[in-house]
Amino acid sequence: MNFYQLLESKEVKAVLLCHLKTRFNGPLYFYKQRFPDRSQLAVNLRQENTECTWTEPTGQSELYHVLNMNGQRALALYVIVRTSFSSDNIPLLVARLEEVLGAKPILVVKPVDQGKLSLEGVTSKNEVKGSFEAMTKMCEEYKKGGPPLQAPNLQLFPPASTIFGPASASDENRYVLKPFHYEAYRVDEEMHFDLYVRLVNRSDSIMLGKDGGGCSKKVAIKLSDLDYSLPAQFSECLLKPGKEAVGAIVPGFIPNVVANSRVKASKNYFPFIAHVGIRIPPSH
Repeated sequence: MNFYQLLESKEVKAVLLCHLKTRFNGPLYFYKQRFPDRSQLAVNLRQENTECTWTEPTGQSELYHVLNMNGQRALALYVIVRTSFSSDNIPLLVARLEEVLGAKPILVVKPVDQGKLSLEGVTSKNEVKGSFEAMTKMCEEYKKGGPPLQAPNLQLFPPASTIFGPASASDENRYVLKPFHYEAYRVDEEMHFDLYVRLVNRSDSIMLGKDGGGCSKKVAIKLSDLDYSLPAQFSECLLKPGKEAVGAIVPGFIPNVVANSRVKASKNYFPFIAHVGIRIPPSH
């Protein structure tokens, strides 16, 4: 845990993961609480690693099942790129690592999205309806609380960004929402805004969710750092309310695999579309 917390440090610009195989001959340890049936564990290991030789060790442990393995073993090599390293040189570093280590592809695990996970605005009622219907079939509890279809009155503009950072300092690399049309700003009552977003996965190496895993709630999605601004021409005569705007995403989890090039053929695939509702409090 300490190592993974280190990767979240602001001093770390990017983390590259090289997946390798290396020759290994020695003991492997498996928690007894997680693998209570030792004989079944040994059978599974032999079936899944047919090129390896498994033997009994001379000593045992109270906490672990111990088995000796001789063969190829997976090795994860992390390359930590500090903020002082130029972003322009990262693609060169990746290419050099692939050449020297013979490991392809080198995965970018920070920033986790590799620039390939993004949100897109959806205005087609049929697209929204199709996604919601698929979710209700997959998630029993979702049938009780699915959002009613609302006409969107906000459109989504993605941030202008590159793979390793924002293209400019404007909006701090955030998404921007703007109304489709001019609307009356009511200072005396709460304002409601609605939009629909599709989560797009253009990565070949990252999967969100588990293919065929049913209604999985392991991957959450939430709205954070929500802020809004008044038109400049009204900034002197209108004040922003003291309370912050409140937003919610329904559903707040990704029920199945978010599409990428490898899972589009899955029978359980459907585009993940969420409803985003935003409330702006009155000014008085």
